[in-house]
Amino acid sequence: PPPPSGCVSTQEGSYTATLAASPSNQSIDAGNGIGLYGIDVKAIGSDITIGRVDLQLTVTQGTTEYSPDSLVRNIYAYDGSTLLTTMTNVTFNQDSALDYFIQVPSLGFKVPKDTTKTLTFKVDTSTALDNNRTVTARTYGTNGIRGTDCAGLNTFAEVATTRTHTVQVPCQSTLTLAIAQDSP
Repeated sequence: PPPPSGCVSTQEGSYTATLAASPSNQSIDAGNGIGLYGIDVKAIGSDITIGRVDLQLTVTQGTTEYSPDSLVRNIYAYDGSTLLTTMTNVTFNQDSALDYFIQVPSLGFKVPKDTTKTLTFKVDTSTALDNNRTVTARTYGTNGIRGTDCAGLNTFAEVATTRTHTVQVPCQSTLTLAIAQDSP
């Protein structure tokens, strides 16, 4: 393939991908714009453009596993505060090992030579939950991240480290009523 746009040379390069500090593991109300997963990408020897990331999600309540489709509605990818891509009404695939994953394509996440940038994924979730859900996220498989250098060469990486979040039933509260003992 041709090198990504913006490259000033055709130099080959590589990159490392590691779990970003943010978003961290958290408990959060179901809703919109929940920080799910972050990847720090360091470009080495050339600019690198991350074209796609395959995300693996596990959604559980106790010992019961759910398809992520039952919780996650939309996925967003960000470069800082800049929205790179939006996937709406998402559908996850399931492999033969029963792992759920989704490919987030068309990222165009550019990392200049010898710098590190953070690629962040956020989700909108259903708010119609009967109980809290635990969501675990990571990249899918050993080729879950595709990067292209300025020579047009694709290389693949993974981040096997997970983030775990508790997505809570929103605005759940308890109201206790009692009759005063001196009430007629």
